Amino acid sequence: MPETPEEIVKTTNSEPESPKSRPWPPIPMVLATLFGGLPAGGLLLGLNWARFGNPARARRDLLLFALITIGTVILAAVWASGPDQSEEHQVRVRMVMLTVHVVVSLVVAFQQRGLFERFLGEGGRPGNLFIALPLALVFGILVQRALARVIGQILFGL
Repeated sequence: MPETPEEIVKTTNSEPESPKSRPWPPIPMVLATLFGGLPAGGLLLGLNWARFGNPARARRDLLLFALITIGTVILAAVWASGPDQSEEHQVRVRMVMLTVHVVVSLVVAFQQRGLFERFLGEGGRPGNLFIALPLALVFGILVQRALARVIGQILFGL
């Protein structure tokens, strides 16, 4: 059992780098948000904190992304149900919601960017988003649609 800080560092650094633990590049996750909403980008950005070795921040951000998603879907449903039911108004509501989601993702992506660049500078190889990105996109789209239906039923009995 390691007792000194030096022994702890040696123990944790002696494990081989696992492909699952390598962080993903944060900027493509903003694109996931653009196409799959905050559930998609937020899921990847939250999980990326764990890949950077910060599981507490991962849990905090995943909860934050969930609350922001629920809040924006509620606000969008209320705003969209107003007196203006035109297609133009509905598009405007969706664009405002998407803008909020992208801005939140950008803030977190830029917080991770410095860590990611340092990781690359130390010779690290980025994790592969080949499977995670499409799964997150499908997850994000399904979650947003399900939330919209549930919130619509709760607020308006639709």
